[in-house]
Amino acid sequence: MGDDAAPDSPLQPPQDSSMGACSFDNMDPVDFCLQKTVLQNEFTDAYAQGKGVPPSWSAMGTPGSGHSWRDDVGFAASIGAFHCASSIYGDNTLAPKLDAIMPDLGSTIVQELTAAPTGYDGEDYFRLRAAATALGYVNDTKDAATVAQLADAFARNLQTTYAQTITLPESGTATVLGAPDGMGNVVYAPAQVIMAAAALVDMANVHASDPDAGADASAWVTTALAAVDYVWARGRDTTTGLFFQQLVTSSDAGHDALGQGMPTPDALLTDVQAEAVLGLARLQDGVNALLASDAGGGIDGSILTQSIYWNEATTLMQSLGAAGLFDGTIPVGSEVALPNPAPVGAFMEALVPSTGAIDTNKTTIGNAWLLGAAYRVGVGFPSQISDVLRPQLFLAVTQQSPANSSLFTVVVDTQSGNPVQTDYVRASSKSFHYATAFSPDGGTGGQEPGATSYRADAVAAVIEGLTQLWRGTPNAPPCYP
Repeated sequence: MGDDAAPDSPLQPPQDSSMGACSFDNMDPVDFCLQKTVLQNEFTDAYAQGKGVPPSWSAMGTPGSGHSWRDDVGFAASIGAFHCASSIYGDNTLAPKLDAIMPDLGSTIVQELTAAPTGYDGEDYFRLRAAATALGYVNDTKDAATVAQLADAFARNLQTTYAQTITLPESGTATVLGAPDGMGNVVYAPAQVIMAAAALVDMANVHASDPDAGADASAWVTTALAAVDYVWARGRDTTTGLFFQQLVTSSDAGHDALGQGMPTPDALLTDVQAEAVLGLARLQDGVNALLASDAGGGIDGSILTQSIYWNEATTLMQSLGAAGLFDGTIPVGSEVALPNPAPVGAFMEALVPSTGAIDTNKTTIGNAWLLGAAYRVGVGFPSQISDVLRPQLFLAVTQQSPANSSLFTVVVDTQSGNPVQTDYVRASSKSFHYATAFSPDGGTGGQEPGATSYRADAVAAVIEGLTQLWRGTPNAPPCYP
């Protein structure tokens, strides 16, 4: 079986432990030292040997309640991305410390996941794959192989457990990834379906050289592309063009019946659109890799298209801007440019069509993923919307001063007024203060619960988003999933 748990020659940081750098060749494409700061603080304040990382922690390092294997996998994936970057930047001040905990983190993940995780969110696949690569970097070959096998098993389950054939009202059938509701319908989350499709195509590439993979790879790709076609046609709001959180297959006009969602079933979330855009970017890159290799030898090349998913990702970013969720600048007309220097701009959390209310909080996950996705899509399919969003989102995610000017300057010292943030919170308010409680009727309350806590999922999303920025650099290293 094919296995990409580790590169043939694992990247290793320079041996001189005194070397530190925030750029290489006069470039800093992925804001390396910001990554160093947040991972150092997660390591110091949140990680515990044999336990991994908690979902949240306070500024004093007090862990929040609960635990999820996803946070450990996300931390491992982040360490792998940082290790890869550190070898390019020639920096060896943190990578060895993080590398040293990888065997313990790998052991913790393997103990937590005695079998492949359930569900069909393809992001789980990409994080597992990245964690396996990280373990390979430190020559923990046993855990690397186990985690890679978990990723494989998860993706295979997408085909064997979650691929559903549905009968269309007008005639014929379609394919979607989801779960039967027991009443003849299928429940599905469009963004997770898109990321799952990207995972299936990635599997086809990973296992393209396997002697017994032909039929499986063909089925994976056929399912992936059909599922994306379905959710693009039936999973979006007809007015805004944005994806709903969850739907149930139906004969309803315009889109499938609404499923569950927060704060309302019809709420259109930036986080959902962000996962969809990043998933479409990964899917297109995977399809293009298949095209470059003659469709892996056993796949019908006629179903593969060079740029359709970049096009859809671009359309989705345009829809987000048109829905009034972006508080930055979107020039009108191809001849109008952004101000120089670019302003800070970020996407607000949600639009509730049934009431017209906008949740003006700004989530870290959504904006970090959109930053990375806008870069990734823009490299392959240049557009005005990618060009406009990239510099504004970059500042919104990474700017370190002044206070309350970005998602990394939310936490401020009350005495000096200076930002003292060490990691990322779930979200900020529209003005980059602590996030406020939201009501679907448009009302806002006080500070939302947990607003001051640092979040493992937020940090993982920032590293993942910044790592996508390797795309388009000369001789881009394989640091991003």
